[in-house]
Amino acid sequence: MNYNQAPPGARVLFWDIENSPIICCSWSLYPESLNHSDILEDWKIISAALKWEDSNEVETSFWQPTSDREISPVLGKDDSRVIRKLHSILSQADVLIGHNADKFDWKKFQARCVQLGLDPVAPRAMIDTLKVARKEFKFTSNRLDYIGQYLGVGRKLETPKGLHKDVIHSVPGSLKIMLDYNKQDVLLLEAIYKKLKPYIRNHPSLYHSKDKDHQHCPKCGSEALTKQGWRLLKTTIQRRLQCKGCGSWMTGKTVARANLTAS
Repeated sequence: MNYNQAPPGARVLFWDIENSPIICCSWSLYPESLNHSDILEDWKIISAALKWEDSNEVETSFWQPTSDREISPVLGKDDSRVIRKLHSILSQADVLIGHNADKFDWKKFQARCVQLGLDPVAPRAMIDTLKVARKEFKFTSNRLDYIGQYLGVGRKLETPKGLHKDVIHSVPGSLKIMLDYNKQDVLLLEAIYKKLKPYIRNHPSLYHSKDKDHQHCPKCGSEALTKQGWRLLKTTIQRRLQCKGCGSWMTGKTVARANLTAS
């Protein structure tokens, strides 16, 4: 039987952004508080890295120099091209995967979209590996670097101290290091996701079939499912299945307890 990805083609996108700091005016090295009126220039998105699950390429976009003082009075950088590329590519995805993306990347992106007058990206499924780590596991640390090393799939790229400062001052070579760092985060994210995927209980279904009587794994599409007993509910019982392809668990047909047979 031929199984196809859900229409128009379930596209999974891994993504990550790098931000510049807020540039503020302070009368002390240890200010008790800062007000928005102390901001000389607000944060911007320095770069974005994006990778489709079915591709080996990691795409990047990064801010550009500008002489427009209204756009960037201190840094002289414009991130609108980054935002527009993100808007275009994220709009093509069916599932977005990031680490702390729900709380950080997505909200930062949306803040810039509304400022630029862009329409909101249509709702889509989002998987945050930080939330998965907190919900399903008790890792010593939930940082991407630690989880990658713990699972044996790699680690974040080591960078020189003060890299963000070098980038905002346009130190030669610093932006390339930032882009390499950004790319590695996305590659590490994908590797971690693949390890955690069987444990994600609310994972969206990526595959479907026209044949409703024939089951497959909704996460990887494999038809190699084994019967592994029953899941007991109050008045019914569900057939418990495990995928030989990715190890995920799922439920099969539901029957009333009274109708349960040895088969």
